Amino acid sequence: MPRGRPRVLVSLAPDGTVTDTTILESSGYPVLDNAALATTRATKFRPEIRDCIAVAGSYVYAVNFPE
Repeated sequence: MPRGRPRVLVSLAPDGTVTDTTILESSGYPVLDNAALATTRATKFRPEIRDCIAVAGSYVYAVNFPE
């Protein structure tokens, strides 16, 4: 069974909604990379707060697929 840890660049709207995802570092397995993108898109994140206001931003999200 494949295992890996793809790293995903995730862009967020101020409300925490995912607006874009890109694989930054592949796991070496397309099926895991696609699952990481799907998982990231389905996740609700908390955006950064600056001066008491939620702001859009981009972050690196690592998805760990253990053996």
